[in-house]
Amino acid sequence: MENTARTLDHDRLAPSVFAPAELAALRRIADPVARRTRFFVLWTLKEAYIKARGMGLSLPLDGFSFDLDGPEPTIAFAASCPDDPARWRFRYDAPTPTHRLALAVPAATDEIRLFRVSLGAEAVGA
Repeated sequence: MENTARTLDHDRLAPSVFAPAELAALRRIADPVARRTRFFVLWTLKEAYIKARGMGLSLPLDGFSFDLDGPEPTIAFAASCPDDPARWRFRYDAPTPTHRLALAVPAATDEIRLFRVSLGAEAVGA
């Protein structure tokens, strides 16, 4: 999960963490707020995938890209990061106005459901 309220120059960081197709899609978004939101959606999807593979940043971040135009995110792979797109399913969500999260699960997973649990201030020690 990522805090989208933190100070971050996402336009400057994007070329070093996104594949060319993702970067092109991001640059087509004129509204800076919508572009920042898309940055965090893509970034959390990338994080979810590299964690699901168990390889972390040893995977080249420009070796795979996400397309968000369909009903759920899809992934494509470059030769530098071989994998089968049919192996994976992805979801993303905004659990709070300033947080984004994403999940990567094996395609054989029957159902992906996200639940929101709200803890009262006394339950979290506030």
